[in-house]
Amino acid sequence: MVIEQVTGRPYGESIRDGIIRPLRLSGTTVPGADTRIHGPHARAYEAVTVDGRTKHIDVTKANPTFQWAAAEIVSTAPDLDRFLVALMSGELLPPAQTAELFAVPDVAAHDGDDDPANDVPAHFGGGIGRFAVAGVEFWGKTGDRPGFASGVGAVRDLSRRLVYSLNTLHMGGDEQPETARRIIAAASGVG
Repeated sequence: MVIEQVTGRPYGESIRDGIIRPLRLSGTTVPGADTRIHGPHARAYEAVTVDGRTKHIDVTKANPTFQWAAAEIVSTAPDLDRFLVALMSGELLPPAQTAELFAVPDVAAHDGDDDPANDVPAHFGGGIGRFAVAGVEFWGKTGDRPGFASGVGAVRDLSRRLVYSLNTLHMGGDEQPETARRIIAAASGVG
């Protein structure tokens, strides 16, 4: 909504003109309501219980506008890696805006209850988060849509980078999927 308010154009056009084309992200689209994923891709499934039996429903062709801009971009691992490098290295944004990505406020992150004593320090800057895994500080973002959970992350000097996508069978939840935790731990050199 901010992009559209500032530019006066649909956000998809701004993403294509400002990110996809300049970075030559040939495997990345903003498909609108087109449910097809073009090119090789994994299938996505959600587990649904019907009459006491669990069924795995193929949700690969889910409408990407289900979560609007939060899940509408479809990309490949190489394109996500290219985007992450451009974003964190300062190639995509001017220096002041790049610095904002890593400016995490020195405040507590509200956890939803009324007890401030159990709030943890904030970990999100201007669009990406800081996550420590076994002493390794990664910056990145995770997300999900029906059938998929994905994430990107890198250390500040970009010497260690991670892009993953996996099938979760259940969208959402308060905890990161166990498989994602294992992938992140492996990238951090743990286990």
